[in-house]
Amino acid sequence: MVNDEPELAALIDVIRDRVTDPTWAIDLADGAGALMIALLLHRGQPVFYLPGIAVNRASAGYRGEGKTDARDAAIIADQARMRRDLRQLWLLDGDIVRLRLLTAYRADLAADRTRSINRLRGLLVGIFPAWNEFWTSPTRAR
Repeated sequence: MVNDEPELAALIDVIRDRVTDPTWAIDLADGAGALMIALLLHRGQPVFYLPGIAVNRASAGYRGEGKTDARDAAIIADQARMRRDLRQLWLLDGDIVRLRLLTAYRADLAADRTRSINRLRGLLVGIFPAWNEFWTSPTRAR
């Protein structure tokens, strides 16, 4: 099965038609799972997040060797059935999403600026070793 929107949406609709109040659980909260999560949340379906490390630790209590997608899916389903402490994923308000994006962008810009300054300082010290003493001197006019 190809993981594209029309096929995933059709799968969700089939399951909603056949199962009363299905519970959805996933071990990926972004990246590869983002499309599925978005489709489920936009259809009003409850989605719960089980961290990958929890799946890994829980797998020790299940029969079988090796790591396969089918085994992981069975473990996630069983954990979602038994546990009531899983975090539920929600759609965020558009303003909150934009604010988070802007904050992350600002943090990236600040990190880039710091990285550029440190590279420039490293180059200057490589060309002119006394630059480091000048830069760190307490008598230097700031």
